[in-house]
Amino acid sequence: MSGFATTRWSLIQQARVDDADGRAALDWLCRAYRQPVIAYIRHHGRHAGDSDDLAQAFFLHLLENNLPARADPLRGGFRPYLLAALRNFLHSQAVTAAAGKRGGGAMHDAAALESIVAPEREDPEHAFNRAWALAVLRRALDGLRAQCDAADRRRLFDALQPFLLEPPDPGEYERAGKALGMTANGVAVTVKRLRTRLRERIREELLHTVADTPTLEHELMLLRDTL
Repeated sequence: MSGFATTRWSLIQQARVDDADGRAALDWLCRAYRQPVIAYIRHHGRHAGDSDDLAQAFFLHLLENNLPARADPLRGGFRPYLLAALRNFLHSQAVTAAAGKRGGGAMHDAAALESIVAPEREDPEHAFNRAWALAVLRRALDGLRAQCDAADRRRLFDALQPFLLEPPDPGEYERAGKALGMTANGVAVTVKRLRTRLRERIREELLHTVADTPTLEHELMLLRDTL
């Protein structure tokens, strides 16, 4: 994630400032969390077009109300804060829709509201967390790929990337080694080093939106459990 310092809560702090860097940080947050937000909305039974429109409306709401500035580092990371904000936003949207259907601001009952926001298929919060975890992993992999590219090791990375997330089947290290001019043991050692670097990059990604070590460890555990 070039352009932002890797310090705790750094991205949220930067997003609070009304300048070019602050706007860049807000833009990054919107792009980074777009797929998790869409996943959450879709698992409330929305169609793809509706979920895209609602996600756009939510991020507009986030920007207009400067929600990142209200995030409290003492209450956990930005992910749970944004999830709560999204839940409240959809609740408000559902209340407005229910009132409109019942005639211009009329009171709705709990059953009517539940029928609008009731989740379908996968739990919406799990869908949000899974999309978030995949996005974090994707950015970490992209960063590691760029590092290897800069070190003229892109071919090595491309060949060994499948082993970073899944253990090899019997004989796969030998086959990869033949293609790369390495021994199977050399491949195993290189994969171990790349996995270590990948874990470091995942931690760096998470550090931008957490404020302390316990929260970082919680987010890491959630990421592992979700994937």
